[in-house]
Amino acid sequence: MSVLELLEKGGVLMIPIGVLSLVAATLVIERLWVLRLDRVARLEVHQRVLKQLRRGDYETAEHLCVQEETALCRITLVALRNRHRSRVELRESVENAGSLEIPWMSRFVEGIGTVATVAPLLGLLGTVTGMIKVFKDFEVAAGGPEGYASMGQLAGGIWEALITTGAGLTVAIPAYLAFRWIDGTVERRVQVLQECSSEIIDELTDDTESDE
Repeated sequence: MSVLELLEKGGVLMIPIGVLSLVAATLVIERLWVLRLDRVARLEVHQRVLKQLRRGDYETAEHLCVQEETALCRITLVALRNRHRSRVELRESVENAGSLEIPWMSRFVEGIGTVATVAPLLGLLGTVTGMIKVFKDFEVAAGGPEGYASMGQLAGGIWEALITTGAGLTVAIPAYLAFRWIDGTVERRVQVLQECSSEIIDELTDDTESDE
C-alpha cells in the first residue's frame, strides 16, 4: 500500500493534520534561522565594543553597533546613548531595551507548542469518528440478511481510527520536542544578552557607583 493510499484511508482529518505538519516545519525552520547566535549577539563584535569602551572611544563603539543588526548591538546602542545617566537609570534603560527583544525572539514559539497540542487531538477525533463508522457499519450489517458484520465491512472505520491517531502523534511528538528545544534556546539567548549587557553597564559606569 502506498503512502497516498494510506493517507486516503485516514479520512478527511488527515488534511488538517497534514497542514499542521507543514506549519510546524515552517515555524521550526524559521525560528532556528532567527535564533542563531550570530543574529542575536555576535560575541566577537561585543568584545570589540568593550575594547573601545575601555579606551573611552564611545564614537567608535557606537559605530560598531550601528553596523550590526543584532539584538545585543541594539541594546548596546541604547546603553551608549544613555551613558551619562546614573547606573540605576542606565540599567533600567538597558532592561527596557532588552524586554523589546524578547518578543522578537519568542515569536511563533507558542505556535509550535499549539501544533504539538492540537495534532494529537485531531488524531483522537479521527479515532472517535472512525469508531463511529465501525459501529454504524456493524449496525447496518447486523440488520441485514446475514445478521452479522464481517471484518472486511468494519475495516474502513478501523483503518481511519488507527491512521489518524498515528498521524496525529507523528506530527505532535517532533513538534513538542522542537517546541521545548526552541523555548530553551530563547532562554539561553536571553541569558547571553543579560550577561553581555551587564558587561556594557559595568564599562559605562563608575565601578565605585552604587546600584542604589
